[in-house]
Amino acid sequence: MPEFLVCWVLVQSISVSKVPGFAITGGVPNAVWMPSTQMVHLIYSNNGLIEVTAPDGVQFAGIGQVDMALNQVLSGQNLHPADVILRETANGTHRYFFKGLAPPGNNTRQLYAADRTSTLQLLNGGQPVYSGPSGQAQVEVPDIIFLDNGSWRMFYVDLNAQPGNARTATSQDEGLSWTFEFNDPFGDVLLPDEPVNMNVDPCPFKTLDGHFLAVTMRLGVLYFWTSEDGLHFDPVPDTTVTVDLFAQEAPGATALFDPTLVQLPDGKILLYTTAGSQATGVIVAAELAVSWPQTSFEKRWIPHLTQAGAGFETDLIFWNRGNGPATVEIGPHKNEFSDRINIAYPLSQPNQVRRVINPFPSDDFCTIGGAEDVLVIAVYRSTSGDGIEAYVPETGVDTQFAFLVQDAAIGFDGVVLVNASYQPNSIHVEGYASNGQSMGQVDFTLPGFQKGKWLVSDWFSALPKLVKITTQYPCAGMALRGSLPNPGVNALWSLPNLTP
Repeated sequence: MPEFLVCWVLVQSISVSKVPGFAITGGVPNAVWMPSTQMVHLIYSNNGLIEVTAPDGVQFAGIGQVDMALNQVLSGQNLHPADVILRETANGTHRYFFKGLAPPGNNTRQLYAADRTSTLQLLNGGQPVYSGPSGQAQVEVPDIIFLDNGSWRMFYVDLNAQPGNARTATSQDEGLSWTFEFNDPFGDVLLPDEPVNMNVDPCPFKTLDGHFLAVTMRLGVLYFWTSEDGLHFDPVPDTTVTVDLFAQEAPGATALFDPTLVQLPDGKILLYTTAGSQATGVIVAAELAVSWPQTSFEKRWIPHLTQAGAGFETDLIFWNRGNGPATVEIGPHKNEFSDRINIAYPLSQPNQVRRVINPFPSDDFCTIGGAEDVLVIAVYRSTSGDGIEAYVPETGVDTQFAFLVQDAAIGFDGVVLVNASYQPNSIHVEGYASNGQSMGQVDFTLPGFQKGKWLVSDWFSALPKLVKITTQYPCAGMALRGSLPNPGVNALWSLPNLTP
C-alpha cells in the first residue's frame, strides 16, 4: 500500500543518559529491532562473533557464546567476517551483511551477505554484493536504513577513497546488490583528510516516526546529526558523548567507537558504543531523549491530489478567514516518494483569497500546512474550457470519519487519511451499501507521524456506499469525489486498490 512522508523537522535537542551498570566485554556492536522475534539483536565481537537478544535492549541472553556458523561463513573464501549487521527482509528472513577480512598483506574489504533460515547460507553465489564504485572499495563499518520507497541505503567508510570518509550506496533488492550513491553525507569530503575532520563509524538511523538521525565518531568522541532526507546530514550543535560518561562501566577506557542505535516499539532509543583503550574494549549503553520542534504541520495537515488525468489540471485556492496575516506551505510528492520542497504562499490580509494555478503538474500528491484559519480547496479543472469538474473541500482532524462515496463508471473518488499522531495509528474501515448492508471491513496501520494512504473507492462493489473510519489516534481525513470524462482516470493515480 502506498505511504508518503509529508514533512521533516530538524531535531531541537538530544539528551543522553547512560544505562547504569551496562557493560559487555567486546567491541564493534551493531543493534537492530527484529519484528519477527520482537527482540533487540546485538551482534558484537569478543574472540569471535556473538549474537545476543533482549526484549528490552538491556538484559541480553547469550553473552559470550560465539556463533560458530557466523564465524565460519566465509571460510570457503579464506576470509573472516567482521563488522556484521543484521536486517530483516519483507518476508521475515534474517539477512546478515559483513565485510570479508583477507589475510595479512591484503587490504581488500568487500561486502558479503548471508541469510539464516535453518542454516546460514551465503548469497550471490558466495561473491561480494558490493565492492564500491570502482570495485576496489575498502568497505568498513557498514550500516543500513530502510527508505519509504522500499529501497535500502547503506552507509560505510571507504579507506581506499580520498578522503577516507563516509559514503552511501543503495539497494533495490533488499541488499542482494548495491549501487554507489554519494560521497559526502556529512559534509567532510572537501576538508583535509585528517582524523579531526573525518566522520567515521557512521550510524544512520530512522526513527519510528520517520525522522532521520545519525551518530558519527571523530577522535574518540561521538557526534549527533539530523537530516531531512536521510542522505544530507547537519550536525546537532552542542551535543557530544565522551568516554567520561561511562567511567564506572569502562574504567581505563580512553575513547568511544562503533556507535549503533536501536528503537523499541515503545519509542525508547538506545545507543550502544565501544568504550575502548589499547588493551580492552567494553560495550556500554545509553538512552537518548530526542526533542523535535513544534511545527504548524502538527496543528494542521491537508493532503490533496495534484494529478487529475489527461486534459485536466489541479488548482489550489486559499482563503484567509483569520483576523491577521497567515502563511500556507505547500510541498509536492511523487508516488515514488521523491524529496519534498516547501513553497510558502503568504496571505497578508484577513479575507484574502489566493489561487495557485496548476502548481505541480508533474507531481502526484500535494501536502499543505498552515494556520487553522486558512480554508484550502482543490479544483480539478478541464483544460478544454469545459469548466470546473470537481472540487475537494478539506475536513478536520479527528478519530471518527464518515464519507458517502459515489463511484461512477467514469468517475474518481476515495479517501485520503494521514496520521496526525507520533504513535503508530491503527485504522479500521467499514463499508456499507445504501440499504445498510455491510460490504466488508479493512484494518491497517499508519506507522508514524504524517504517514498517509489514499484509499480508492472500489474497495466494495455495491454502490452507493457509506464508508466509516475509526482511528486509534487523530488523523486528518479528506474525501475525494468528482466525475471526469475519461474512463481510465482511476489508473492515472498508479495506486493499487485496497482489498478487504
